[in-house]
Amino acid sequence: QGLSIFLLGGKPGSAEQAARLLQERNPGLLVAGVLAPDIASSGAGLASFMEDDVPILAAVNDARPDILLIGLGCPKQELWFHRNRRALKAAVSIGVGGTFEFICGNVARAPAWMQRSGLEWLFRIYAEPTRLWRRYALGLIQFSFLVLPPVVYARFRMLLGRFGGGAGTGDADRATVIPGVFRGSGKTARAVEVMRLPRILDRTREEELRGVLYSVLESGRSLILDAADLQRLDAAGEGLLLGVWRRAQQLGLQVRLASVHPIMQRSLRVARCWDLFAPLSHASIEDALPAIGSERPAFYWYAAEQRGVRWAGLFGRLDVHAVVDLGALSLVEELRAADCILSLKGLEFVDSTGLQLFLQLHRRLQKEGGYRLVLIEVPVVVGQLFKITKVERLLHVFKDMPSALGFLSGTLPEK
Repeated sequence: QGLSIFLLGGKPGSAEQAARLLQERNPGLLVAGVLAPDIASSGAGLASFMEDDVPILAAVNDARPDILLIGLGCPKQELWFHRNRRALKAAVSIGVGGTFEFICGNVARAPAWMQRSGLEWLFRIYAEPTRLWRRYALGLIQFSFLVLPPVVYARFRMLLGRFGGGAGTGDADRATVIPGVFRGSGKTARAVEVMRLPRILDRTREEELRGVLYSVLESGRSLILDAADLQRLDAAGEGLLLGVWRRAQQLGLQVRLASVHPIMQRSLRVARCWDLFAPLSHASIEDALPAIGSERPAFYWYAAEQRGVRWAGLFGRLDVHAVVDLGALSLVEELRAADCILSLKGLEFVDSTGLQLFLQLHRRLQKEGGYRLVLIEVPVVVGQLFKITKVERLLHVFKDMPSALGFLSGTLPEK
């Protein structure tokens, strides 16, 4: 159709061979370029990833492909794309895993009937048992732990509601707008609408409520969702809350939850949504209003010194915007010539640029006199990124301040 592709990744020579075969099989196919670089996605190599990625990005962007095929394997290709997504100029980027090896015939494909039945993974285990059995076994176990709890818990709540008196027919079964619009003061003034969620938020009520909530956001008003009456939530309801939050982010607005019952917190936790909504939840509508009315920077931090140890608390989103535009690099200059403790409790998000900042600070302290950097109170989402990139092996990570101080004083062993 006149569009060009760029093949990035694969083993040495595989991308070139795959490009040649694709052009032979598809006359007229435009291949803008091929490249099989050595890319770091974990460990000490992350300390220089920005410099290492520059020539790769230059090669891809100079070729001006319409479609970029990233064959680095999972999760390396996803991590690389995520940290470079703003710099890439290709209209479409696709992670293709080991596709180049399949095209070249270096890896055998499953029979056609297994491909059609979605059973190719079984053939791959048969063909490469030593390399793949552990990955797929762990994947199946993790998948089961992710999927089964929400399903079982949702069925349990449904039965509990059916035999515990039903849903009722009062006002609590309908979403209602609480009269009054709250506005913040000064330059950050924002209109806010408060809506009381129904007692049951399931598929039958989701469609009706979606139009109401989205119309509020499209009118330029932020939302506070009063969940005091909410007693049951299914997958459709969870999807609605996530969709509303995402749309608010796109419009530069906010969505806050108020009075979320512990049972509903448990439902969101089982569905693995609570990590997102916990920082947006408040004990009451009154507590939620100031949070929307006052504007805070996307990233900020404060530092102090105590008993010869420098410590700092980090808040917001530590990403490329924070480092480039909000002066997060000043943190590296501020925390010098002493052991340092960073509390990450207030961080909502960290990307590869934020990880590089930690590594730079760690390296600076080591060079200045063997000083140590200790991270504490790491949020679950950030901790998962540490594990994926193996950064936790390079840094000292402890649960809380007493543990960190014990480590620095020598009374607690290194983890």
